[in-house]
Amino acid sequence: MRGYLYIHLSDYDKALTDINKGIELDPSNYDGYYKLGIIYLKQKNIDKAKAMFSKSFELNPNDYILAYNIAQGLFEAKEESEAIDYYTKSLSLHETEQAYCNRVSARQELGNLTTKDYNDLISDLDKALAINPRAIPCLTSKELIKFNYFKDYQGIVDDIRTYFKKYPEDENISDSLDYLIGLSLCHLYIKGDKMPDPKIANEAMKYLEESAKINSSNKNIYPNTSLIYQNLEQYSAAYREAVKAVTKLPIPEAKYLEPMYRYLANATYLLSINDKSLDYFKKAIELDPNNWYNYLYRADYYISKMQLDKALIDCQKGYSLMPSRAWSIVLMIEIYYLQKKYSKALKYCNILINRNNEKFRKYYGVLFAFMCYKKLHHLSRGQQFVKKYIHDPDIDSDGQTILKYLANEITQEKLGSIYNHCPKAAFKLKAAFMFQFIDSTVGETQARHAIEYILNNENIFDNQYEFARARAFEKHILVPVLYNKPGH
Repeated sequence: MRGYLYIHLSDYDKALTDINKGIELDPSNYDGYYKLGIIYLKQKNIDKAKAMFSKSFELNPNDYILAYNIAQGLFEAKEESEAIDYYTKSLSLHETEQAYCNRVSARQELGNLTTKDYNDLISDLDKALAINPRAIPCLTSKELIKFNYFKDYQGIVDDIRTYFKKYPEDENISDSLDYLIGLSLCHLYIKGDKMPDPKIANEAMKYLEESAKINSSNKNIYPNTSLIYQNLEQYSAAYREAVKAVTKLPIPEAKYLEPMYRYLANATYLLSINDKSLDYFKKAIELDPNNWYNYLYRADYYISKMQLDKALIDCQKGYSLMPSRAWSIVLMIEIYYLQKKYSKALKYCNILINRNNEKFRKYYGVLFAFMCYKKLHHLSRGQQFVKKYIHDPDIDSDGQTILKYLANEITQEKLGSIYNHCPKAAFKLKAAFMFQFIDSTVGETQARHAIEYILNNENIFDNQYEFARARAFEKHILVPVLYNKPGH
């Protein structure tokens, strides 16, 4: 007993002496070996700690609490792999909510998880919830996996709605669940295939505001309420919430402030709120100079202003920080194309097309490659190039339709008919982009028609951010290039 007291007093040398004496008197003292393991963990002697834990469990292999406690000690020492083994041993003897939940945490810390692994984690959390249906941390962990990995926003909404219906009193105490359902509703509202439903936005706002009441320190509520206001076309409220995020977050917490300044930078130029975009980008980069997002968003801003040399510098910086993301390659293609450096643009088109990740961007690589071939006076070569990708499964049906036109597999009249009867904004944007850059093929009149149709029919857009982006694109890229007025 005196040895255990020395542990609490952090006098580990005396504790080791006393506990070892106790083990000499009683070699079957499994708890003594466990306590030795804890001491060795405190002293950072991990190998000895593991040996003591192994001996302890060998002496008492049917004690699920002992296995759980060993797992906890190893997990806190960041020995996740061994911790998982002991959580598993504990669960094989007796299933507990805590062991399931902590095994999930250990596996997440260990990293390198596959889709099967994430499904196994959700299975563990479901088992924990079967033991204790009101284990809010377990439910939160489950929904976070669905949010961050599976992007199953509807599933999250259904799960939490069901939970609140069963336990309505928890709606006023769980900021994490309120926040997750609010954020998921926000994603469903903004990214839906149909016209956004204001009811979804209002419900999202209700949960986010409830989360803010319970936990006013949540760093991510204001940008999301700002985004919802923006999509409800309440732009002054949207901007106010973003400013609130910047002013309310503590200055030392740069990792939370930096995204707010990035959002303000984007909002000010896409929504034409003011001319402070560069100031906000500068502040975001000062707070996190290694965040590739800031450089690529600022590059996008410079492209919209036809400041292409500055855009290229930012784009190259963003690529050096995160070479695995294809967006930087897309922007470099645009920049080189607008600089009339078509051979360089074509080089990056092929890089983009052959990437294994972010395959949804392949269409833009193929389209720009065609445009580069055309500018280099190799139209037939460009058409042959496009034909290879007409039925590519990584290119959606809208993109395939436009590629068929470029390859002369459908007529201009057929494309015009599809264009006139298609209500999808995504197709309209792709068509207008193609019409504008390939004006000698389709003609300036149709290019103007595409632009005017998009800007005069807000209802074809899935959300107002997309519409704002189209306006900025039209103002700074489409019209200036079409009418050969750079920077106008």
